[in-house]
Amino acid sequence: MLRRRLVGALLVVATAVGGNTLSPRHARAQEVIDLDEDEGAKPKKKAGGKKKGAVDIDLDEGSDKGGGTAAAGQMTEEAAAAKRLFDKDRYAEAAVALYRVVAGQTGDDPGNQQLAQYYLAVSLYKLKFYQASYALFSLISMQKTHLKFRETLLWLAKLATQLPEPADIIERVGKYSDEEVARFNSPQQKELYWQLNYMLGRYKYRNRQYEDAVRLFQKVDADSAYYIQAQFFSGISYVQLRKSVPAIKFSPPTFYSGFNTFTTCGYSFNVNSPAGVSITHLSMFDAGSNGLALAHAVGLWNSAGTLLASATVPIGTSAALDASGQFRFVDIPDITLPQGTGYAVGGLMIPGSDGSASEWTNLIVAPGITYGQPRFLDNNISTPTFPSSVGFGTSGYVGGSFLVAPIPEPMNVAMAAIVAVPMLCRRSRVG
Repeated sequence: MLRRRLVGALLVVATAVGGNTLSPRHARAQEVIDLDEDEGAKPKKKAGGKKKGAVDIDLDEGSDKGGGTAAAGQMTEEAAAAKRLFDKDRYAEAAVALYRVVAGQTGDDPGNQQLAQYYLAVSLYKLKFYQASYALFSLISMQKTHLKFRETLLWLAKLATQLPEPADIIERVGKYSDEEVARFNSPQQKELYWQLNYMLGRYKYRNRQYEDAVRLFQKVDADSAYYIQAQFFSGISYVQLRKSVPAIKFSPPTFYSGFNTFTTCGYSFNVNSPAGVSITHLSMFDAGSNGLALAHAVGLWNSAGTLLASATVPIGTSAALDASGQFRFVDIPDITLPQGTGYAVGGLMIPGSDGSASEWTNLIVAPGITYGQPRFLDNNISTPTFPSSVGFGTSGYVGGSFLVAPIPEPMNVAMAAIVAVPMLCRRSRVG
């Protein structure tokens, strides 16, 4: 019987959400109550009665004041009983009772209706009625003055792992500010913090706020399950901004510095964008990101070995680090590479000097290009030479690289090519 009543309540909730009849009114501040203690919620006796020693509460260590200034008044006996069921994890019974409070059938004030709406949404989540739970949390997220506006952000993040993207949770997360997301920036909640920055970045990207999107995506750590997706959308955002981005980046490499002869180290790559790409800078790997011990020459070649561009990255830290924090770059006259295969880039490694990057993981490739093979040429010549030999392993020894600005296609923005080696399988659970 209880199950039927719960299902009936869910159907009513769904109908009400469709008509927006559950949208809570602005609560009027009467008094603050303690909903976390079974004895603390007493029946309503007189309007305007004050409960001594009452405190704000929050299921998630927040406050019943939420995003506004209102507070709930003293609850009715029926609302207090519903909250006690909730506190005892009797979510099915609590959901039915809380719905009556939300629907205005118990005579509770608007503040307690808002709290009941929040606890009803949590109950439905606990019962795995995710869509119905989201419908209520969605309403709360659209009202900054709701007593549980801030706490709802946590549950939206939880629902994002349970519902498909068409549920549009990203749009709801977009109602929150950077400061509200920053509340979760702690060692205990770092994965949640990264997830929320990714979701808020997606909202900014969707609304063409690409600068903000990139800033948020960069807050997603390489250890996050959302790192690959964040890098993907960061790359596309850079395309929209027409900004140069590192051709490749990875983490973390094992530095190799045992060069006994002059060796050109780099990699081959393909241009897969029909519109081509624009090479704007050449760069050199800086092991430790603390400055180069010597200046290094870098070259760029086509598949026939013809040198297309070259530059020297100076000693020390005078050349800036790129967005990956791994390569120091210098400007060159922009050169457009048409769609094609077999291009190569390489930097000159000098005996006893700076090391190259080797055995890295989690490779991210810029929009418009794909990674080919590790390349090198150990010919003991003190100028960069077309690296015609294929390097060892999957990564070889990367010295030289470049920055690229994809050229947007008329009907289809250049896609970001992402290769995760080998971390993608581990991260695929987030889809």
